[in-house]
Amino acid sequence: MNDEEIMLQVSNGELAQATFLFERFNLIIYNYFVRNTMNKMISQDLTQNVFHRIIKYRKSYREDYQFKPWIFSIARNVLMDHIKEEKKHRGEEIQEELTGNFFEESYLDQTERIEKEKTLQKALLKLKDDERDVLILSKYQQMKYNEIAQIMNVTESAIKVKVHRAIKKLRETYFQLEKV
Repeated sequence: MNDEEIMLQVSNGELAQATFLFERFNLIIYNYFVRNTMNKMISQDLTQNVFHRIIKYRKSYREDYQFKPWIFSIARNVLMDHIKEEKKHRGEEIQEELTGNFFEESYLDQTERIEKEKTLQKALLKLKDDERDVLILSKYQQMKYNEIAQIMNVTESAIKVKVHRAIKKLRETYFQLEKV
């Protein structure tokens, strides 16, 4: 059975079927949160919240929905709620750190690679939430533009533009930080 068929069963009250969705998507969703929060414990909690919301809002799932964009929409909402809550509690901007290996190991020694990754993390942190999100979804989660468009409720063309602009801004910010 595919994800959509399983979710239709869940939406019709067969809650035990949700375990199959959990097995297929919990690590993917967890990694999405780790890349956004750099905190494993928070990411575990947020992942649980996503699956809790799937059960809670199962009746909102429609037969014509694709499951992957639908679950990432929920994950993105959970993340945004978490960010708002953190900002409210701290009274300041959240310092999110993202990791990613944009550099080939064979070209850089380990120390240089670590420094470049730290600079990249700082540059990613300077992006707006939606800019960072489109990069994570497209580059780390390897989602297609049409799936991201569904998640963000915009056109595929708008996502292409957002990704292009986010990469350009990331590149500029990265090189500015590298000079310092």
